[in-house]
Amino acid sequence: MNELKYVPKTEFERVLALSSDPISRCELFTTLCRINTLYMISFAGSGHLGSSYSSLDIVAWLYLNELRRPPDTLVEDIFFSSKGHDVPGLYAVLIGLGLLPFSKLHTLRRLGGLPGHPDVSTPNMVVNSGSLGMGISKAKGMLLADRLDDQDRRIFVMTGDGELQEGQIWESLQGAANAGMGALTVIVDHNKIQSDHWITDTSALGALEPRFESFGWHVERCDGHHNSAFAACLKACRQDPRPSAIIADTVKGRGVGFMEPTNLDHFDFYRYHSGAPSADEYERAVCELETAANAQLQALGTSALRFD
Repeated sequence: MNELKYVPKTEFERVLALSSDPISRCELFTTLCRINTLYMISFAGSGHLGSSYSSLDIVAWLYLNELRRPPDTLVEDIFFSSKGHDVPGLYAVLIGLGLLPFSKLHTLRRLGGLPGHPDVSTPNMVVNSGSLGMGISKAKGMLLADRLDDQDRRIFVMTGDGELQEGQIWESLQGAANAGMGALTVIVDHNKIQSDHWITDTSALGALEPRFESFGWHVERCDGHHNSAFAACLKACRQDPRPSAIIADTVKGRGVGFMEPTNLDHFDFYRYHSGAPSADEYERAVCELETAANAQLQALGTSALRFD
């Protein structure tokens, strides 16, 4: 593998200090996080690029523009991923925001470093991932505890397509509406690939919107890579007293053209769910992401990206 590149802390600080509109700033921040996610997984030799990339736009928007956190407020909203294996993207966001030490960027899947799946031993990880399908139930338990503690924080849970085949997911929806859990928002990273194959080739999920609605949930749907559309969904969810689900249509491997399943036929194998890219794939991917970042920086009237 040739020398790996990563975006240093100073570049994230520069981007976060820009007085640009929230959408442009978030798009640029997300591109930088994609570069560092690629670095972490390549340096570790394993990880989950595809689903980290499909969910990164959503995670970045939540942390930059939606989640309430001290010192701005006494309430600390919570986000966690129920599927869990997309955590390299989440680590990149937390590191970029200074919510994890920057040195952790080099420790993915190493002893004493960042685990390959979420673990509560890591700062800002509120739950361990797994077993798959348990995330909504965990969030419901947290909300019940919040009521006893007189807290009004909101909880956002990311789920994956494969997870929605777990019966636990659908059982966990029951009772949330009757219990008035309007503080709960479930976001489906609907990239339509379960691990290495199209979900329709494994076990089709059917019409997701009416399935969630049948349990009394408020449901929105949008392009999960379109920040303004996702923000509009979040606003609609805030205005409804019921628990909410956002079906975010996403693309696995988003941001790197050859990692997106553009020409993937039925029963074909999707190659970028797990594992590290080859040296050639790494160079092609980082070049594409660097070009995108520089175009975004130029549009904001600032200098090109500097690597360490």
